[in-house]
Amino acid sequence: MPITTIDEPPVRKLIQGLSRSGPGADYFHALVRELGETLDVDYVFVAEVISEEPLRGRMLAVWANGCELPNWEFRLGRSPCRDLLESEYSCFPEGAVMCFPEDTLFVEWQVESYAGARLHDRNGDTLGWIAVLNRAPMIDTARVRSALTFVSERTSAELQSARAGEMLQRRLLQSRAQIVFEATHDHLTGLPNRVSFHDRVEHSIALHASDFAVLLLDLDRFHLVSDSLGHAAGDALLQETVDRIRRLLRPSDLLARLGGDELAIVVDDLGGPLQATQIADRILSELRLRFRNAGQEVYTSASIGIAVSASGQAPSYASSQEVLRDADTALYRAKAKKGDRCEIFDARMHAETVERMQIEMDLRRAIGRDELWIAYHPIVSLRSGGITGFEALLRWQHPVRGLMMPNDFIPVAEETGLIAPIGDWVLQRVCEQL
Repeated sequence: MPITTIDEPPVRKLIQGLSRSGPGADYFHALVRELGETLDVDYVFVAEVISEEPLRGRMLAVWANGCELPNWEFRLGRSPCRDLLESEYSCFPEGAVMCFPEDTLFVEWQVESYAGARLHDRNGDTLGWIAVLNRAPMIDTARVRSALTFVSERTSAELQSARAGEMLQRRLLQSRAQIVFEATHDHLTGLPNRVSFHDRVEHSIALHASDFAVLLLDLDRFHLVSDSLGHAAGDALLQETVDRIRRLLRPSDLLARLGGDELAIVVDDLGGPLQATQIADRILSELRLRFRNAGQEVYTSASIGIAVSASGQAPSYASSQEVLRDADTALYRAKAKKGDRCEIFDARMHAETVERMQIEMDLRRAIGRDELWIAYHPIVSLRSGGITGFEALLRWQHPVRGLMMPNDFIPVAEETGLIAPIGDWVLQRVCEQL
């Protein structure tokens, strides 16, 4: 149908229709509808540039034969829209499809006439286009140009605003994703942190479908490296350790940093405790190899505690805290055996840990309750047969356990630092009694 002269009522209708529209997508849909009805044309679209190399666009709203079409992306070959990159307005009153036979849209729609206006930002850079197309020649090109020029300024502003909103939304999503990442990952190594570790173990417990293991690893003498070569060297050693361990694990395994030099590995679909120890042995062998750190050769080793959850076998875990507790208990046993080894948790370890904790609590109260006492063993000269001195031997009269010998509580005192106040008490009591 030919484009006829636009009188005042249609112009007022165009203005009124656009004034009632909302911003963004609502405006673009109102724009193509009002232009289509006002200009009485077959097709109207508004599109934006989404890339320049190659030149690609995306429809924001399309009006075709009295109804709207879904938006789509397209690549611009030889097209009148490409001309709008260099000019504000382009018009082909007739023979448009003959001028652009490679434009598939023109061929599909049988476009005879075309007019388009460029949309641009405040700097003059092209944002997109508004175009009207018809299957008949365009008669009143002046009024068509006037209408497109009239709406191009606001349309440019709406497109800029929409893009700014999209950019802000992307930044908010990126910021949110960054916040989540930082909350669930270690800053130094980029590994999942304690939060992620517990989430993964809770997931493994909830599945109930396969066995899994947690390997808790602690570098032996790590603080010696940090104290002698500096914290930067300690960080470098930790990062190299992480890289070595990564190479030994499957993509499905989780390697996490819980803090300091303490790393944790979650292995799902476990073939049994033997597989867990095989993984640990490979890691121990790898970490025994020389490290190059701060221009020096550094040798280290690790201790690994293993907690295994096997279907139908004890222990049966209800939470990730329980798994970590048992892996930590096994790690303590490995370190107590001079490190560079792995230990698998069993029920006896837990009983021994509870026992040691109870002894520690009782020992802290023993001095104030006057439960400690000293037995003196005479030192006799083999030559004269006379007493030349005394050996002071500490004893603990426990209110429940009865008489406890030093081997039963001195190791606990040494581990907890209680040996210092106990030593002071022994020295003072011996001086008072002799």
